[in-house]
Amino acid sequence: MTNIGKFIPLVLATFLWGLQPIAVKILLLQYSTATIIFFRSTTMLFFYIILMKLYNVSLLPKLSIKKWSILFLMGLTGTTICSISQYEGLRYAPVFHCVLFGATVPAITACMARLFLKERLSLLQWGGILLSFFGVLFMLTKGAVLQLLTEPFNIGDILFFINELSWSAYIIASRYILKDLSILQVTTLSNFIGIITLIPYILNMGGLNLVIPNMNSLFAYVFVVIFSGVLAMLAWNKGINMVGTKGAVFNNVTPFTGLIFGNLIL
Repeated sequence: MTNIGKFIPLVLATFLWGLQPIAVKILLLQYSTATIIFFRSTTMLFFYIILMKLYNVSLLPKLSIKKWSILFLMGLTGTTICSISQYEGLRYAPVFHCVLFGATVPAITACMARLFLKERLSLLQWGGILLSFFGVLFMLTKGAVLQLLTEPFNIGDILFFINELSWSAYIIASRYILKDLSILQVTTLSNFIGIITLIPYILNMGGLNLVIPNMNSLFAYVFVVIFSGVLAMLAWNKGINMVGTKGAVFNNVTPFTGLIFGNLIL
């Protein structure tokens, strides 16, 4: 695969994730956060298992306790914490705020990679991260970046920041485990663990609310399962496996997608 081809899965994943908050906003009109996350995760797991059977991939690989603990961390951060913080945050803040915080991922991931993976970034690379971050802010605010300082932060913004922290942790953890397992195994097992760690949250929220979806909810659910779920997760893990944690910079695609289509659809 060419150097440019290595980036295509990351662009695809982040583009689809830019649309996800819009679909979630639609689903939140009918369903609780716990309900959306549970059914999204379990349906995604169903598709992953089918793919593993088709490609004859082992469902239960032999791993050390350390490797299982890394998978546990990926399930907890990538599925449970990420989903809860983003979906709950969308109850209190607009899609614009959600996608805006996505621009912090490259910087957070770079700091974590330096701390945990001992990866070093040159001054030029740090400059690129900062330039892309402020470039996103400039484009999204139409040049009025300083106005962000006067906008009040709410609980939704705090949850969005937690979402980006947990996603950065997922990226770092994936670098440890993708050396030993296939992309499909990592994605499937971390998703399964995420469902398990989600159970206490579901019980605390009083269970699931089961109602017949309207057409908008049905289309939104199909999108968050197939496109921003199964397809995006597999594409992302494939991209990170090829280019490393530096692929986190592609999260800057997400704000543009979310802003443009958020205005068009919502």
